[in-house]
Amino acid sequence: MSLNGSTTVSPTATTTYTLTATSSDGHTVTAPVTVFRGSGDGAQINAFTAVPSGFTSGQSSQVCWQVDYATSISITGIGST
Repeated sequence: MSLNGSTTVSPTATTTYTLTATSSDGHTVTAPVTVFRGSGDGAQINAFTAVPSGFTSGQSSQVCWQVDYATSISITGIGST
């Protein structure tokens, strides 16, 4: 698989996919994503990312999200609206 890209999935039930990346020194990191199969009612988290997801001391990261059909959100360690 390419290091960057996308693919289309059509699960028949709610499914969690896990991306695993391995560096040349054998270190691995993972990131899960869950695709919800439902009626379309209720809140939907379309995206939740951190850019960059890894950084060194003195740097920062931006946490980004896109949510539909919610009246409020809460992020552990950050707060709520």
